[in-house]
Amino acid sequence: MADRLSAVLAKIVQKRKLFLFVVSVVYIATAVLVYFVINDKNYDVTPRAVRHLGILLRSAIQKDLNKLRHDPDNASVVSPSVDRVGTKRDEGYSCEVKTEHEDLLCDVTPPKFLPDFKNPCWRESGHPLQCLPYFQLIGVDKSGTTDLFYRLVRHPHVLSNRGYIGKETFWWAWKRYGDGSPIDFWDFRGWKDIPQNAGLRDPRVLTPHLINHVNPNTKFILLLRNPIDRLYSDYFFLPIKRICSPESFHEAVSRSFGILSSCLHSNTLRHCLFDKDLHQHFNENARLNIGFYIVYLLEWLKVFPRRQFLILRFEDYINDIPKYVNRVYRFLGLAPVSLQQTAVLGIFSPIHENVTKKKVKARPMMNRTREILKDIYQPFNVELSNILKNEDFLWS
Repeated sequence: MADRLSAVLAKIVQKRKLFLFVVSVVYIATAVLVYFVINDKNYDVTPRAVRHLGILLRSAIQKDLNKLRHDPDNASVVSPSVDRVGTKRDEGYSCEVKTEHEDLLCDVTPPKFLPDFKNPCWRESGHPLQCLPYFQLIGVDKSGTTDLFYRLVRHPHVLSNRGYIGKETFWWAWKRYGDGSPIDFWDFRGWKDIPQNAGLRDPRVLTPHLINHVNPNTKFILLLRNPIDRLYSDYFFLPIKRICSPESFHEAVSRSFGILSSCLHSNTLRHCLFDKDLHQHFNENARLNIGFYIVYLLEWLKVFPRRQFLILRFEDYINDIPKYVNRVYRFLGLAPVSLQQTAVLGIFSPIHENVTKKKVKARPMMNRTREILKDIYQPFNVELSNILKNEDFLWS
């Protein structure tokens, strides 16, 4: 009897060892594949690979789109009924998990804002008046955000801040897991530092939830650019030591394509776009991840109603700056500025801020690269235009 039991146990141990061996081989093979994709300078994209990635991407985005509904009152896209952090009321959120990071949702009670100020302001005993921004220019990189921000702060009733280049504090996206930080829209890589996400494979609470907790009436301005042109400008803009050319850009896009494809084989699209390690790989090649605008916008629309967003196209803005700056003023409830004041303040100056000089001197993107990027981004542009009810966001 003991011999039979020993034999059975030996078989179980053997099978377990075999299983662990197979899992280890698969893990190592995947890691090796990603490594070679990242480091192979000659890695290229085949039409079949593009089609396969397109199928994976469309499947992923449909899951999030199905969660949104249309508000019959104003015909705009909004989330289901949400509580103070944007999660469904029947789910709530936990304050039990404690980490080394500040728990903004559980440990910070928003002050009672004073009714006579446009900004959310409050007073504390022994302290001067304190205020938060009532609007944020949240994105997106290389889409005219710096140019627009500097024109906004020239308005007599708008103040700049003490952030990077006078506009970017990185408080929400970097320093906190109202300002002019174009990374706030898409950079969620710090989601694992939010205590409510502890132990989760994909995040439940993101930057929009935290902002909603502090000030649910925040207004958001979003500038979006054709994701293909944005990516090319971004490639030349990043302060990375490399020789930038249409050929090197094609190679970088191909490697980023491979990185995303490898990740999607075993992870959700949200996981791949929000992953901290993959962020670094994209940064070293081409930040393909930023151009999936609809994925990030859905995260914001799950928390805030559509009416709190002014979403503009970079191409429209840059071709008629006075028209769109005035439109932003109206959205923010700012007093009109006379033509004489605009001239004195330089609000409509023909000089553009933060132009990527290396990109201006660069040769045009290769047609082959553009076609690959068009196949990747177009399905997402279609969903974006459907959500915004504006075919101009097809960029076709």
